[in-house]
Amino acid sequence: MKVTVLTAVYNTQPWLRQCLDSLRRQTLTDAQFICIDDASTDASGQILDEYAAADPRFEVIHLPENRGLAAARNAGLQRAKGEYIATLDSDDWLADDALQQAYETLTRNPQADIALLRLLFVYPDRQTAEFRNPVSATRITGHQAFLLSISRWQIHGLYLIRRSLHQQYPYDDTRPTYSDENTTHLHYLHARQVVFSNGIYYYRQHSESVTRQITLRRFDRLEANLSMKRTLAAEAERGNLPCATTVIRQYEEYRWLNVVDSYWFYYQHRSRFTPEEQEQIAGRFRRILPGIDRALLPLTLKLKFGYIPFSRFTLFRLQENLYCWLKLHIHPTPSA
Repeated sequence: MKVTVLTAVYNTQPWLRQCLDSLRRQTLTDAQFICIDDASTDASGQILDEYAAADPRFEVIHLPENRGLAAARNAGLQRAKGEYIATLDSDDWLADDALQQAYETLTRNPQADIALLRLLFVYPDRQTAEFRNPVSATRITGHQAFLLSISRWQIHGLYLIRRSLHQQYPYDDTRPTYSDENTTHLHYLHARQVVFSNGIYYYRQHSESVTRQITLRRFDRLEANLSMKRTLAAEAERGNLPCATTVIRQYEEYRWLNVVDSYWFYYQHRSRFTPEEQEQIAGRFRRILPGIDRALLPLTLKLKFGYIPFSRFTLFRLQENLYCWLKLHIHPTPSA
């Protein structure tokens, strides 16, 4: 079998048929579509069963309880038979030839382990905008892709990946949100080459996305990044991490920038959080800050106001409050 597509589903009934129809129309027919119902409470599970009854390429897994995106995808990953694996969110869809385009790109490049799809954002008014790839080359190394992914996601994480690599590095299900980003970083890091295909992924933009909501879950990234740091350290100890010292240094800088960005988000929206929630957020910063390895951060960053890596929350908060106030009043930018 050439390709397996994993689709984790949780209460996406309004968009699910469009997603599944795009799979059914794929011009690459030698495919397996594994749909994981993450204990949906709407009609999503019934819709999945309907498609599985009509098309043998669809397989449905019904989880007994809601476990989150990463755990749901891992359940499907265990059943994957395709030479390559893709993921498709249940509110998104693919162009009819997306899988064929990506698969043929990989077969033309036998040293490549990942083929990126073209990414089109689709907005509620049906306007679209394409994700701009900063790379002019048709292929890059895995390490280059890793660096682009930790540089404010200059490269996205929607791709066709060799099954052996994906099963070696399944989804990080230690955190409810953002943890799938860790898996993407690991995939890039351990890929020999990453190539760019013309297969199109349509990415629906709507307010239900966790990354667009003002909730405590926005701060899950702090723990997800810590989990990734520990994974990299374990990989280095086992001798499985190429250029280990450089990679860990690069990731720690990325992690610190995310800490500062997380406080910036909090500062902008602090009035939306209750006093109890504000204390919970402060507690998360208190747990994360002492673990930042200041020796790994570049000197230019450590000396930059707003980014000085204080390990004590009181000093960090004083710096960030002033930095954020100046950012809003001296150099105002749109809200996150």
